[in-house]
Amino acid sequence: MLDNLIMCDKTDGNMNSAGDIAETCFIHQCYLRGFKAFLPFSHDTKTDVIIKRPGERPISVQVKKGTLQKNPPHLTQTWKALVGSAKSSNRLDNGTPRFTKYKAHAFDVLAVYIQEHDKWVLHRLADIVGKASIRWNDDHDADNFDLLDTINQ
Repeated sequence: MLDNLIMCDKTDGNMNSAGDIAETCFIHQCYLRGFKAFLPFSHDTKTDVIIKRPGERPISVQVKKGTLQKNPPHLTQTWKALVGSAKSSNRLDNGTPRFTKYKAHAFDVLAVYIQEHDKWVLHRLADIVGKASIRWNDDHDADNFDLLDTINQ
């Protein structure tokens, strides 16, 4: 698997590398499933990757890396991903949070990479819009790439 070739170095202090690795791994998984991938030139969009199969409409995807939560040992390991964009600091000068929830139609699919398990969790944005975050653990389904087949229906 591509993840075995590219591991996130958490000691380098560069948080963007985790996102870059997740996007690369997602593109790899899409190619295995017959999609071609396109990367937006601009960073002023919520879309990280656009995927498309011949004869189908493009699907816009926001890719996130799930973050392992520090739960007490007696609780299930849980991964979390924000359903929005956050700035590097916690608050603006005027006291408002630097977190913006994604709006409907910003993209089609949120793809969350659970790197420690080399698994993917895909959500339609329409199903999670308005939430601040989503969580995943081993009790939930993963690698649900079949969701992509329902986008164009």
